[in-house]
Amino acid sequence: MKKIYLTFFLLNFVLTLPLRAQNADVGEYLLRGNKLYAVITVLVIIFIGIVIFLVNMDRRIKALEEI
Repeated sequence: MKKIYLTFFLLNFVLTLPLRAQNADVGEYLLRGNKLYAVITVLVIIFIGIVIFLVNMDRRIKALEEI
């Protein structure tokens, strides 16, 4: 089992190595083009959608518990 975990860790490290070589100024790029606000807006919309889904699911579960 340890061999599987070690293999997975090494494979993950090797495959993500090119991603670590990117420039650190990604935040500056997002701020320059006002794209950061678009990213934040999308994340907020997703978060609100998840909250609404969980509230509706809670109501349905309570309705089923009463039956």
